[in-house]
Amino acid sequence: MKLDFNNNSNQISNTQLLIICNCLRSLGLNSGHIGTRLINKAIQILIIKDLEVVVLNDIYEEISKAFPNLESKFIRMYIHYALKHRNEYKAETNFKRIFGFDYDEYYFEPKQFIEEMANIIKIRTINL
Repeated sequence: MKLDFNNNSNQISNTQLLIICNCLRSLGLNSGHIGTRLINKAIQILIIKDLEVVVLNDIYEEISKAFPNLESKFIRMYIHYALKHRNEYKAETNFKRIFGFDYDEYYFEPKQFIEEMANIIKIRTINL
């Protein structure tokens, strides 16, 4: 499956972008880390493409098109680093407010995190 993120028929709204940034920050991710920016891009891709089945390698390949100096293996490493080196206090404190259920470390695995965040953003902005 190949994704075409350069297709401009669907764009992420400024509201969606703001919500993504605020959620990532609230969950303790450092906005200065490249991994956090890559997570943001992955979430944007999922929102725009509205994929039923998510294959992270395809998402990583798509991100590498937007950031040609990064290979998908490094994208994977940066994302993993950003999630593992988050501010635990913020993550635990704000988790329920963002996800709607009690804190669970499982949701900080890259695939689950990116999918859940994309779903949350879609739901929060469905009527905008």
